[in-house]
Amino acid sequence: PNLAELYSDEPYVPLVRFGNSFVDGNSRLIPETNLQCDLGVRGDWESFRFAATAFHATVYDYILAVPSTFSEGVPLSIDAITNLQRDISAFRPFGNEPNVNLAASTHQLAYNYTNVNRASFYGGEVLGEVRICKGCAINGSVAYVKGTNHDPVRFIDALKVFVPIKGAEALPNIYPLNGQIGLRLFDPAENSGPGRWSVEFVARMVNGQYYVADSLGELPTPGFTVFSVYGFYQWNESVRFRTSIENLFDRDYAEHSSLVLANPLTRTLGFVREPGFTWTVGVEGRF
Repeated sequence: PNLAELYSDEPYVPLVRFGNSFVDGNSRLIPETNLQCDLGVRGDWESFRFAATAFHATVYDYILAVPSTFSEGVPLSIDAITNLQRDISAFRPFGNEPNVNLAASTHQLAYNYTNVNRASFYGGEVLGEVRICKGCAINGSVAYVKGTNHDPVRFIDALKVFVPIKGAEALPNIYPLNGQIGLRLFDPAENSGPGRWSVEFVARMVNGQYYVADSLGELPTPGFTVFSVYGFYQWNESVRFRTSIENLFDRDYAEHSSLVLANPLTRTLGFVREPGFTWTVGVEGRF
């Protein structure tokens, strides 16, 4: 366990993407044990190259932040968003006040670090590039990881203990199936090095993530596709100019790790959106 997991004292961090949440450390955590198998293959020819990797890991005593309790952030008289669509089944009941909604935006959700008995991961990645003609190549990749918590727990605040929850569920913050495909135009004189110039058009596709950690209040996110352009020009041996255009078509999207926000006017749930059309330029010098 790292220092934050051992000794943190209620810092506000966006756990499972909720900003109004905080976490307490646990100095009784024990180290994780990972049993992992990796397999990979790689090939490189004059006009085609590829690589593929796969892995499976079983982690014992996996360290996880688990919901523990909640507190009111503002007086009940202040009008608050009544529903952030959080699954609050992992939080204890709020005494004898049934009208208090634990999912309201005014409530701060607390988490505690603990060890869960067993978690598993498996996934892999495939990537490759083929030169279709002199100075032109197509490349692509796809990657996937699945994480499962086989022994989820909940925290009983009154007893200050963790108790098991029946069944398995997803681990939080696992990036969904994703891939990209690109068309690269480059200096025809390029051999094994980077060449004098290169321009690449890239489409990145991310699937929706619907396998989420329900007991932690994690929310699903929809998929998206964005397009980008990257390029460079080697001025001389010491100076290189770079440029990139991210989100070329100004798509409105959110990553699976994006922070969850509530709109106080429409009382709807949303996510912090990723940047729109973004153009950057730079220069790299070596001396």
